[in-house]
Amino acid sequence: MEKNILLLFIAIMAVTLNGMSNSPKMSCFEKDDNGRQIQLTANQKFTVTLPANPSTGYRWVIANTDSACFRECRADTFLLSSDPKKEGAILVGAGGNQQFFFQAADHGNGELQLQYQRPWEKKKAPADSFRLSIKIRN
Repeated sequence: MEKNILLLFIAIMAVTLNGMSNSPKMSCFEKDDNGRQIQLTANQKFTVTLPANPSTGYRWVIANTDSACFRECRADTFLLSSDPKKEGAILVGAGGNQQFFFQAADHGNGELQLQYQRPWEKKKAPADSFRLSIKIRN
């Protein structure tokens, strides 16, 4: 009985690990990648992390989404900066990074555009922008 359970466990682990090795790796993009043309595999997950300071009223917003090419797979988050002089200290009003989570579609090409703006200033030009041209390989 114990031998059968062990064999079953080994078989499940082999299938699980094999499935994990076939999944595309996560790609991460930052401010320096602005304007780049990128290639992703079908269903590949990727993040975009950009410097932000919401205490000023500014935040990154998705200006356009080519839903045929990718989708936002999780709500964006804000990662606080900490004071390097004080271990783990959070600085009130300090900036940090806003992070977006996306997943590529099965195929297609498109463009992701993000704008750094105050949501209530609709007629004012954004303070900054970020763009990625996306090509999905099968």
